[in-house]
Amino acid sequence: METTPIPPRTLFHAFDGRPIHALRALVHKNIFFSIAPSILWDHDLQVLAKKLPMESLVLETDSPALGPIRGTINYPHHIGIAASEIAKIKNLNEDQVIKILLENSKRLFGDKFNYTLDSNDC
Repeated sequence: METTPIPPRTLFHAFDGRPIHALRALVHKNIFFSIAPSILWDHDLQVLAKKLPMESLVLETDSPALGPIRGTINYPHHIGIAASEIAKIKNLNEDQVIKILLENSKRLFGDKFNYTLDSNDC
C-alpha cells in the first residue's frame, strides 16, 4: 500500500480533533498544532494542549470564530491570552512558554518567520 509522504513541516491549523489523533500524528517530525485563544473556554482544546508536548504547539492568529470569549472574534493580538493559558495548563513559567512557542514558530515557518524577542516582550 502506498502512503502519502508527510511534508517537512506540517501545521494542523485550528485543530479541533481528538488528542489521540494528534498524538498519533506526532510520530512524524515537525508536526505543529495551533492553539487559539478559545482555549479559555474550550475544554477539548485545553485537554489537547495539556496532552501535546510543548515542542508541537504554536499560537493561532487568524481563526476569526475562536476568540477568547465564546462568540467573539479572534484577533492576532490575542495570542498572549492563549500563551498565558497554555502556561497555566502545563504548569510552566509564562516567559518560558513564550520562548518555546517562538522557537516552534521559527521551526515551522523557517526563514519566513522573522520575529525576535527582546527584553520588553517577556
